[in-house]
Amino acid sequence: MTPAAPTSKGAATRDMIVERAYMIAASAGLEGLSIGPLADTVGMSKSGVFAHFGSRKDLQLAVLDTAALRFGEHTLIPALKAGRGLPGCGRSSLTGSTGCARIGAAVCC
Repeated sequence: MTPAAPTSKGAATRDMIVERAYMIAASAGLEGLSIGPLADTVGMSKSGVFAHFGSRKDLQLAVLDTAALRFGEHTLIPALKAGRGLPGCGRSSLTGSTGCARIGAAVCC
């Protein structure tokens, strides 16, 4: 079964379902994500939730897409925008023949 084309209300409902499913999967894992308990959590029937995804697998894939987007937004993109190396690792802090500095347990090259 293919999910129906989203409307603005349908898209908002789907986003709300995915958000709750994401929270469940974050604590119980993807295998702990089931349409029945999720439907109870969001106050819908199982068929109502099923209509947005078509299958448990499609729901799990939507949760994975959300996790990937969040990882990109909150971790990957900020890390790529940050300067390379540890803060304070400049030419003046170079030591030894390798040109690396040791700061605590970290090594700055």
